[in-house]
Amino acid sequence: MKIYFVLLRFASVSLITAALDNLIFFFAYGATGHILGSQALGRALAAVFQYGAVRRPVFHSERSHRQVLPKYLALLLVSGAASYAGIRALIAWLGIGAVPAKLIVETILFFGNFVVLRGFIFRRGQVENSGAGQPKWRPWLGWLLAALAEIWQPLGLEHLARYTAVWLLLGLPVLIFLPWLFVPLVVAGGLVLSAVAAGPLAVLAPALFLVSACALGCALLRPREEGIETQLLATLLGGSVFVFAMYLTARLPVQYPAVWLVALAAPVAFGWRGVLRRGRGMAATLRTAARGGAAERFALAFLLFILGMHWLATLKPETGADALAMHLAIPANIAAHHAFTIQPARILWSVMPMGADLGFMIVYLLGGEMAARLLNLAWLLAIEGLLYGAVRRWLGRPAAWLLVALFAATPLVELVTGSLFIENLLA
Repeated sequence: MKIYFVLLRFASVSLITAALDNLIFFFAYGATGHILGSQALGRALAAVFQYGAVRRPVFHSERSHRQVLPKYLALLLVSGAASYAGIRALIAWLGIGAVPAKLIVETILFFGNFVVLRGFIFRRGQVENSGAGQPKWRPWLGWLLAALAEIWQPLGLEHLARYTAVWLLLGLPVLIFLPWLFVPLVVAGGLVLSAVAAGPLAVLAPALFLVSACALGCALLRPREEGIETQLLATLLGGSVFVFAMYLTARLPVQYPAVWLVALAAPVAFGWRGVLRRGRGMAATLRTAARGGAAERFALAFLLFILGMHWLATLKPETGADALAMHLAIPANIAAHHAFTIQPARILWSVMPMGADLGFMIVYLLGGEMAARLLNLAWLLAIEGLLYGAVRRWLGRPAAWLLVALFAATPLVELVTGSLFIENLLA
């Protein structure tokens, strides 16, 4: 977990640095209309702050300025050149403005800058005279892999390489020659393989919960239009109603699979016309999702590639300490006793708010542990859908897909999705 605390400190400093850089760029570009000059001015002034802020407060480096400053300036020049090239490319390919293009490029460069700064420039405990016969330099591939090794285990990197190869071999031809079939195949393949790996009930239970929650939410909201964002919000509303009902009855001995099967089936049965209408609309959306230009297709493919990594992690058995101690223990306790029997006299967290855990319990009764984990993945997909709808107000489809993919690629999202946490629902 040490790497995540360093990353969090770096992200905090980078947020202030980015604010300074982008603010200076915004005013300079507005006054001159010159991208390169505005970029150079913003980076130079922001770098003065960042260098002092990350050297010791973030990376705790004890190396002298003579050792680290030239490398930092070299990174500043390379990163600035890459940023300028990326801004020009996005303006030319996607037709977006200079300021949104800069925000996208800088977000992509964030993780590369972190790896270089931590693994090569501000290294700790590896001064040049440590160890006789050791070289004073490290090839770029070596220090890059050394930095990645603190996040990825060797077996994980091997699995990632295999997953990437399979994705390119199977997905790339379909994306190029049959783009209308790409997203439906990915979704259908994910559902079928999930049923094979975790069992049909593990897929059907969260699917029934989400469809029922959407039907109930739409019945309560009565929206004029049922777009994707409206359906997602309706699903959250309907799910909240189910969780509230679970709160009221958690300690009553009525928590049986048949009870919740009837409760979930009722909104679907009463609103079956709306369910069919929304299903047809979703199928049409999937068929047209990748029919845009090349930039849009590959941005969407990158998003699905990242989400596929989350999906693979979700299908693994639970090993997280928090999940085994609480988030999975609550559904397991209710499933075993048909009521919540953990008492605060013995375990204090039994009186804490646990709405997300009670939502996991509903599908756990019907489909077991994997159903709860897949529901957690579904909440991430809901976040992605709402985030996409938000950024589409300012950006085109390719840029919006890319930003949503970058959010999904962050280590914190991987942590709370690969293990049974409650943050995806709370978000």
